[in-house]
Amino acid sequence: VFSGGGNLGGYIRADQLALNAQTRPDRVTASSRIISCWRQETAQRHANDGTPIGLELDLSDLRLPSLPDLDVDFSHVGSLKLKNMNLSTSPEGFLTRFRHIRWLDLGRNQLRELPPAIGEMHGLTRLSLESNQIVLTADTASVLASRTTLRALELQGNRQLGIVPDLSQIVDLRSISLADTGIDTFPSGLVHQPLLDTIELSSNRITEIPDAVIAPPNDQLANTVRINNITDISNNPLSEATITRLVRYNNRLTAAD
Repeated sequence: VFSGGGNLGGYIRADQLALNAQTRPDRVTASSRIISCWRQETAQRHANDGTPIGLELDLSDLRLPSLPDLDVDFSHVGSLKLKNMNLSTSPEGFLTRFRHIRWLDLGRNQLRELPPAIGEMHGLTRLSLESNQIVLTADTASVLASRTTLRALELQGNRQLGIVPDLSQIVDLRSISLADTGIDTFPSGLVHQPLLDTIELSSNRITEIPDAVIAPPNDQLANTVRINNITDISNNPLSEATITRLVRYNNRLTAAD
């Protein structure tokens, strides 16, 4: 028990000095990488089709108490990686200089909410927020739903995600991971996504699968086969009624062969 403010203040200052000393090598490294990227000396990144998307700034694995506010131009950057940095709050003054990026990786941090700056990133094609502590609200789920340029969305490992974003407007989506997020609802908007190749829903609390997925009209049967073949829904407590409907669905497929 601290008996006086002076002593407590001394301990706090000592702790801060120790933290500063501990993080100094990473701060020096971060500063060097940021400056190098600003000078356009870092690696160029390319989309799957070979199209250049811009340079990459990678600060992953550097343990920093915060990131600096920036007031210079980084419009040449297409990929920003801030993975495994122990960030507990979004570095908004830093992110605001990267509104134009295509790829953003904030995975394996301690974030509790969707970074507000993502709402200003209208060209994102890859967004990784995996293994944080993010809880979505109606508003932040709507922000994700409106990132209509996304091709890959990684939310796995946010174990109390709460609301499932509506993905129906993200028509170019190729992969979605919501594994181990604690969701209890099958995501809407997946069945009619023509380019999806990966749907990860394992290790959740889903009990029901919508009719659109396992009890479709005949003209949609082939499409649901495609969707179900790319969906991992293992380790979910599917209800007995859902399992019965899955058996009927499989029987329909057998009869259609």
